[in-house]
Amino acid sequence: MRIWIFVGLLLGAMSGLSGCGSESSTCGTSADCGEGQACEEGSCVTPSAVMCTGDPDCRPGFQCLGGSCQPLPRFDMGPEDMTPEPDFSEPDMPAEEDMAPLDNVNPTVVAITPADGTADVALDVSITVEFSEDMNPATVNFMSLLLKDPAGDDINAQVTFDPETNIATLTPDAPLYPATGYRVVPTALLRDLADNSLRIDPSPDANFTTILGIPEKHTELANTFAPVVFQSMESFEPGARNIDTPMLVNFDDDFEARNNKANGLLTTVSPPANVYYSVVESQTHYFITYALYYPVRRIKNTEVNQEHDFTGAVFVVDKATETLQMVEGLKVDEGNDTVIAFKPSASQVTGTGNSSYFETIQEADYVEGRYPLFITSGSHEACHWVNEGPTVPTVCRHDSRGFSEGPTDGVMMRPGTAQIYNESVENTETGIREMEYGLVPLASLWATRNLVGEQLLWEKLTVYSPIEGRTSKYPDESLIVWPNRLFSNDETTYGKPPFAWLKTSSNNNQGQWLFDPAYLLQVRYAFPEGFSADYCHNVYMAIDNTSSAPCAEVVE
Repeated sequence: MRIWIFVGLLLGAMSGLSGCGSESSTCGTSADCGEGQACEEGSCVTPSAVMCTGDPDCRPGFQCLGGSCQPLPRFDMGPEDMTPEPDFSEPDMPAEEDMAPLDNVNPTVVAITPADGTADVALDVSITVEFSEDMNPATVNFMSLLLKDPAGDDINAQVTFDPETNIATLTPDAPLYPATGYRVVPTALLRDLADNSLRIDPSPDANFTTILGIPEKHTELANTFAPVVFQSMESFEPGARNIDTPMLVNFDDDFEARNNKANGLLTTVSPPANVYYSVVESQTHYFITYALYYPVRRIKNTEVNQEHDFTGAVFVVDKATETLQMVEGLKVDEGNDTVIAFKPSASQVTGTGNSSYFETIQEADYVEGRYPLFITSGSHEACHWVNEGPTVPTVCRHDSRGFSEGPTDGVMMRPGTAQIYNESVENTETGIREMEYGLVPLASLWATRNLVGEQLLWEKLTVYSPIEGRTSKYPDESLIVWPNRLFSNDETTYGKPPFAWLKTSSNNNQGQWLFDPAYLLQVRYAFPEGFSADYCHNVYMAIDNTSSAPCAEVVE
């Protein structure tokens, strides 16, 4: 409630009688009133004379102070503020050059070392991340800057930050595993001094792979026992012959598997021949795997081309004598895989009844002292050049020393320098074209298992589950995971890599054929006394006991 008290009413009346027109008792606006007065409810009043008990009793632009309404303070002290009139002028502000600019720019990652796509990174690497501006050191820690393994789990690490250089350093608590892909993940929890979060779109993540860690002895063995490959070909026309040319999974250099069929059938593309190799070493044997990849599987007697195909064989070599004991070839199927095994006549390995096909071959049937591996066209079964293969199951069917389509409808490949088909030369005595293939560590493909997704290599990762309680974990107790197959948009695909062999109807232990051959092979075959299933070196399980006994000792 406002209480209006007019001070000096009589004096005001007398002033009105004296003819002072600038001060009228009635008014329309404050301009009709005298100096120091304001128009309030049609009457000229002195604002300070308005009594009040609180701010609501005062008119706009005034506050209640000491029981009377007083003008509100202004931001500036210009002449326009020295009157009781409401001040609608712009306040006096600091000069523009005196005002600090508002920082609303998100910081970015300038560089990550090792850079995205780097290979052969040391196992004791420290990763550095450089930022575009000063960062809040409190936000740079192990929760905001991550290192992830192929399974997507965080690697335990220490994170430090240098504010002088704006560089963070991530150091893993333990050495990384060989032949493994890791991903550096800077997150939005990283913030600059103005509390702006790190820009993460586009993603600043970086992928790198560690050194393969292949012993020199293993490379020598792979070259020594590498087979002569007799590759049957359904067509020698450009593009079509790529269906039956073993090559790298990344032959088109894009690390995208879903376009391999399309790129492989291009008439302008002629990838060099390459074969993957792997050596797993137990205390008594070497298990040398040769794996062949094809961008297409063609269904026999049809024009149906399906994306991806693999085949291969494992060669079991006695460490003491460095002699071949047996070879088990494999045909990859959509469901259960099929194995076809052979042994030299001098080998003491025998079947146990768990192998569907196990035949003896003669050393005289070797070609240039090497095992003659025959690969059918289209379906790509790993067979034997001289042996015609079984009728049950119906695989490896061909004439002895002849290709599937005819005596000379194929190419003979020796291990050596990777060559393209146009570099092959016809042997005038046999009529068969001859060329060389390169040997590439299978560990290089294993190292890409973190590249999962439609625009990358693999469809998904699966946890390794071996039979009979065999280890399924790395030394640090983290789970071993393997890629199930190459990504494809085809409804049916045969991109099941060696990491997913051997699929059977009775066991769910895919991958054990490659990861744990010393154990799995003795399930199907009987080896001489003293056979060991303990490993000296196994890259898939991160085992390296080569410098300790008994692995460091020469086997007598």
